[in-house]
Amino acid sequence: MDAIASLSAPIQRTTGSLGVFAEDLQTCDDLHDSDDQDKRSVSSADSEMEPFEDYKPQIEKLLLRTDLAGFQISVLQHGYKWQNCVYALTSVEDPKERYVLRVPVLPDLDDDGKCEDIEKDAALLGFLTGKLPVPSLKTFCSTKDNILEKPYTIQTRLSGISLNEIYDDLTYEEKVGIIDQFIELLAKIESINFATAGTFSASADSPPLDSTVDPPISFFQEGDEAFMENPTVAFDRRGSDLRLLLLSHINGWIQKEAQEDRSFTLASLKFMLTMLDDLDHEGAFKPTPSPIILHHWDLEPRNIMVENIADVWKIQGIIDWDGALALPRPLARRAPDWIWDFDYEGFTGYLNNDHHPKADADLDAGNMALKMYFDAKAAEKLDGYLEDAYGQGLWLRRIWTFAREGGNNAWYIDLMKELESDWKVRQGQRVEPLVAKAGMVTTFVRRVTTWLTRLSWRQSI
Repeated sequence: MDAIASLSAPIQRTTGSLGVFAEDLQTCDDLHDSDDQDKRSVSSADSEMEPFEDYKPQIEKLLLRTDLAGFQISVLQHGYKWQNCVYALTSVEDPKERYVLRVPVLPDLDDDGKCEDIEKDAALLGFLTGKLPVPSLKTFCSTKDNILEKPYTIQTRLSGISLNEIYDDLTYEEKVGIIDQFIELLAKIESINFATAGTFSASADSPPLDSTVDPPISFFQEGDEAFMENPTVAFDRRGSDLRLLLLSHINGWIQKEAQEDRSFTLASLKFMLTMLDDLDHEGAFKPTPSPIILHHWDLEPRNIMVENIADVWKIQGIIDWDGALALPRPLARRAPDWIWDFDYEGFTGYLNNDHHPKADADLDAGNMALKMYFDAKAAEKLDGYLEDAYGQGLWLRRIWTFAREGGNNAWYIDLMKELESDWKVRQGQRVEPLVAKAGMVTTFVRRVTTWLTRLSWRQSI
């Protein structure tokens, strides 16, 4: 069975959703042969899970009820602290038919006993089936009303391994091949547009596993409760006006922080209003609204599945869509610094690249070549990408980090200080828009490719 094909089994629908943590399993595959396997597959003192051998009979009973009787069960992660339990399910008759069972250890249940995140994920994955190479859901349950006594999802297991496992060992040419495929994938993701910005939700009025039905979107509701009661908030946060979206979030937090007398974060948030005014005067907010696009907030190698086909590494799909958003395009275009600053152990992405980017001067020749190649190809394929990734868009994303979440995270306090300091330095310098002129990109790509080939040849002798 093709791992990214449409569902081949009847859909079972129950209510609920999957509480997934951002620190969840890197990928299902990159733990499969891990030396760390045994610590992840036994119950630990600070886990709520019983030992796997005690839990396995419950999984077997669940499989009987989901047309997966006789499938082999192997542990990818079980009882490792508070993280999700993940199990590989493989057909004995056809080993190509594979699924993944995911069970949250600490599901976030609402007053009705539902884990809303699972229904959100079901709605989004159902919608994306056939549009992007993503896992397909076979079945799910978002309540504890099942044999496992926990919410769960069963989805197809994409073929291949995590890009995280092999990227560092690829040749320059192979990395260039991955870049080309990745940019094509970005173009497909960005082609999926929505009418409003927000978080994906599930509707009780429509099937959650239907690629023809857009998943409902709830507008962002962070900030002071009294502020949120203002009827203009929902309008301001639609995302069609990026400036209004950011202003609404910042003002919502300012009202909340003022009531709680949090002087430092209050001052930082007010400074961001000044930043928005400056960016507005620079023309950062265009008269034509930015498209609101699909955003995978953790589009890192750990969530990109690849497979070696005829000696060429091919991207097979993207996993872990938990927490995906609909965002105005500049807020979704964080540059993929893992391409030129790969770190297997580090938590690349999200905060690191926008808030702590590695300077070009600190890159070695090979990685600088990869960055130049990516930038040129992205500018050629994705309209306005350079300005969104490195120019005004970078500052808008840094503001968005705090505009959405306020100062609730203690870690953000230092980042807020850095943002204010960096902005003051930036304002003392001349700012040139990062616009690629017609014809320059094609020539640049050709030159970089030639240089990259020569560099690879020299290193091989």
